[in-house]
Amino acid sequence: MEAVKKQEDKLLAALCHISIIFSTMGVILPIVIYIHAREKSKPLAFQAMQAMLYHVASLIWTLVFTIVWTILICVFAFIFTAVAEAGANGEMAGGAAVVFMLVMIFLVLLLFAGIFVVYILGIAGTVQTMRGRMFRYPIIGKWLERWLAKDKD
Repeated sequence: MEAVKKQEDKLLAALCHISIIFSTMGVILPIVIYIHAREKSKPLAFQAMQAMLYHVASLIWTLVFTIVWTILICVFAFIFTAVAEAGANGEMAGGAAVVFMLVMIFLVLLLFAGIFVVYILGIAGTVQTMRGRMFRYPIIGKWLERWLAKDKD
């Protein structure tokens, strides 16, 4: 796949990538641009489709993370309740609280790292396409290129 060449297309491709900062509503822009560009500019359509898939992947990551977070909170709430009802000594309850806090700190750090990576890759895509260079998201870009190449055959 070649890089986006025309200045207008570079700007539209960059807007597709930077729209990640608008979270779930940001996916609308790449969809609109893809519909507009699919017959006119294959490189722009590729960048728009890639941005759409990136939005969807980040949304799935967020949903999975939220589900895991919720399950862990429920599990620890169950553990705390069982410990309290059993009248266990304070040492056991304290140990469970420490484990809970460590798991939650880890998850918060993981959440912020994920958000950071999502935004940094979107910004990288914006900068690269504005410079007229080809940009591929890790995993998504290569997969999409292979999929589109199969579609041509």
